[in-house]
Amino acid sequence: RDKAAVAAWYAARAEKAAAEAAAEAAAAEEQAKLDRLANPTTEDLLKDIRTLLQRLSPEDEAAITAFLDGYPRLQGDCYTLERESPRYKSIIHMNVNEEEQGGNDALASE
Repeated sequence: RDKAAVAAWYAARAEKAAAEAAAEAAAAEEQAKLDRLANPTTEDLLKDIRTLLQRLSPEDEAAITAFLDGYPRLQGDCYTLERESPRYKSIIHMNVNEEEQGGNDALASE
């Protein structure tokens, strides 16, 4: 056999083995993350609590407000707009249960 061909074959096998090992390591790391989410340790919970207790600085709040000011805002309560505004009313289906079941009278007659 040609030495170059044999060397290339071994190199390809080594590359494939390395890729498989990397994929297994990534899968194990992902599983470890899922396990930590399903069974958080006290340290995980404390870290989450510390994150939730952080307060934004006035500068951070101003930056967020300035960013949001670049976009249109709803003129009123979102749920009221969804029910009453012609612009948003067509987005939701209202009274679906009543229509499918024949209304409240159909339920009362059973």
